[in-house]
Amino acid sequence: MLRTTLLSMLLGMAGLLLVLAVAFSSSDGGIAPISLDTQDTPGDASSAKGLQVTLNSRGIAAVSLPVTGLAARDYPYLHIGLSDFSDKLRMALAWEHSGEETAQVLPMKARPRESLWIATHEIDRWRLQLEGLRLVFFGAPGQTLRVQDFSLHPAGLGRQLHAMLDDLGSFVPWRPGNINSHSAVTKTSPFYPAPLFALLLACCLSGFALVSLLDYLRGKCAAPNWTAAGLVFLLCWVGLDAVWQYKLLRQLGETRADFAGKSREEKLLAGPDAELYAFVARARALMSPADARVFVSSSDNYTGLRGAYYLYPFNAYWKKDGHELPHPAFLRRGDYIMVLQPASLRVARRRGMAFSADGSFPVEVLLASQGRQLLRVL
Repeated sequence: MLRTTLLSMLLGMAGLLLVLAVAFSSSDGGIAPISLDTQDTPGDASSAKGLQVTLNSRGIAAVSLPVTGLAARDYPYLHIGLSDFSDKLRMALAWEHSGEETAQVLPMKARPRESLWIATHEIDRWRLQLEGLRLVFFGAPGQTLRVQDFSLHPAGLGRQLHAMLDDLGSFVPWRPGNINSHSAVTKTSPFYPAPLFALLLACCLSGFALVSLLDYLRGKCAAPNWTAAGLVFLLCWVGLDAVWQYKLLRQLGETRADFAGKSREEKLLAGPDAELYAFVARARALMSPADARVFVSSSDNYTGLRGAYYLYPFNAYWKKDGHELPHPAFLRRGDYIMVLQPASLRVARRRGMAFSADGSFPVEVLLASQGRQLLRVL
């Protein structure tokens, strides 16, 4: 039984590689990879190699890849190599298409690593002619890191395997939406784990059939060993579940490191709503009396609801859908308005006026940060 199982698994993995080689064979027609020149530091010390990047006062930095007039479909893989970076570093890809004025931006959910392969052909908006490609970093102001590699690559089995292994070994930090669902994949996953292991199972069962047929022809076995087939199924199932459990354990470890032993206030400042909560906390310190009315203006239901929640126990008013604010006739002097983008309310700070769908009214801007504002009605 163990011999049949082992041979079936080996044949199945060989068959999986063959299927992937056929499906993702290179047909680049001589297309060469495009790489960022990261050799900015002289000398032979490997630790000094790479392009050093320092985040500005807003905690943002970017590196650009020299691409102009390139067909996006010719480069289905992107590789990012980093060193000396913080665990809290976040990244995003930004690119432009010919004939389009607005840039496309894709926040990358997976944690940055020393080597990260991305299947760009899985990105919905990766198309047409590329006119620019940037890798944007977000983190603490003044933070430094080194970019060892930033490159685009044509199709090929080796790159597909790199992207698949990277995806199976990566994880996405826990987010509130994981309470309801957890797909275990990202937008740049080159192959969903379940279909991948289902394909592996099909190849292994084909290998089992081949081994059983050869044993029958050689007179070693009169009937297939179905116990071995069941064990093949079990091993593939355990392999799929191991990937799932690995990602969950990585999430658990990071969540524990972020929140264990902290107070409620510290947990909120370390959570996914850290920036929003920090702004609301600053705004609450500027509002008085305690029974003052606060209107939350946001066209995004989720953002508006969270902002109103963090404002309690103030008299926070937020309306789902429809008008974000009541008619200006129902506003009175001393009311507060918290503007959380995206919002339809427009504020002319120099003129001291706010403009809603129903009219305008005088306001004073008490606090403004990253598109968020706290106004007081005059």
